Amino acid sequence: MGALLPPFDPVGGSGTNALAWQTIKANGVVTPGLCWLRGFKRPFGWDKKTGKGSPVTTITFQTAPPCEGEVEFVLWLPEHYAAFPTIQAIFTYDKTLPTQAVDVYHPSLANIDAKSFVCEWQSALEPVNRRDPTYQRAIFKLYEYQQAPAKNITTTTNGSKPNSTTAPPGQKPDPNQDLQNQLQVERFRNQNVFGTGVGPVL
Repeated sequence: MGALLPPFDPVGGSGTNALAWQTIKANGVVTPGLCWLRGFKRPFGWDKKTGKGSPVTTITFQTAPPCEGEVEFVLWLPEHYAAFPTIQAIFTYDKTLPTQAVDVYHPSLANIDAKSFVCEWQSALEPVNRRDPTYQRAIFKLYEYQQAPAKNITTTTNGSKPNSTTAPPGQKPDPNQDLQNQLQVERFRNQNVFGTGVGPVL
């Protein structure tokens, strides 16, 4: 997961990245009109066990369930309707082709490392608003394709990483380290707002 681009440029609101958030790229083809994602989650398959007489629960990572969710397409211009059958064809399953999953890119899907899907179903186009049949929408239900891992992924959690900075061996942790970290964050924030050497820098 790389850096997440905002939908709009925070300086001036130019909307430089808006197209990437309002469309998806499927097998290299940018979808027409606008699209909205809903319901996509990155699940983690934890098995929780509590032994008889044990005060705690042991959690074991056993599976990596697939993501699934819906993409709603909204069309209104003639060119949108002309291009939409191509998108339908990309997501339509063809049993004669051995490789059938679709490479999909959208910033929010990339953020949860979801990039390959099959289509479970496609809805028919229907009006967004009955008063204006120009705007039509269709919904695709997508289901993540996953390649089976080469080895067993089962692992049991046995600890956590501390938030505080660990002191070198033989040296006590600095009790003011958390405060120093916060001051550093504020220093960078002020520099971003006021510029280097301008305004209050703590």
